[in-house]
Amino acid sequence: VDISKLQKIRNKLEHNHLDEPSSVVKEAIAGSFPMVTELFSILEKDPSVELSDSWEIMLAERSFYEKQMEECKQSFAKAGWFEENSNFLELECPECGSSLIEQKSPENKSLQEVKAKCRSCSFEFSAEQFVEIMIDAKYGIDDYISVKDGDEGLVYDCPECGKSTYILGYGC
Repeated sequence: VDISKLQKIRNKLEHNHLDEPSSVVKEAIAGSFPMVTELFSILEKDPSVELSDSWEIMLAERSFYEKQMEECKQSFAKAGWFEENSNFLELECPECGSSLIEQKSPENKSLQEVKAKCRSCSFEFSAEQFVEIMIDAKYGIDDYISVKDGDEGLVYDCPECGKSTYILGYGC
């Protein structure tokens, strides 16, 4: 479970700088739902009893979030390569941090012609911006670890377009 989004929101709240829309906060909470469920399991407690009305709200948010995420995934179904090679939960809108990113034209089959949009803040991405976000979601952690360990990075600027989309060592 990735709780980094929830941690970022908590830090911003602590310092009174939260500028994300409420939908992003709800998404982060819904994303932490499996962890909350597991914690209650470890404690051998019933979350519906312990959290009472809050449990019902959490269930509703999780259900809503999962439906939204599935619709976002389906909007890329015809773009083939993307759906197979992406973890949608790792995508992040540069404006608000939401993972709820959809293709505006679900009939599009070409990654080079993807026009994406964030469902939380309505930020629109060009195909180039979207590919950068997708590459960062898929390889960003490996790139960071590689550099941290003293190796060369994995993601470089493409010599043709100048975007951070050239991946060394993955055959891409």
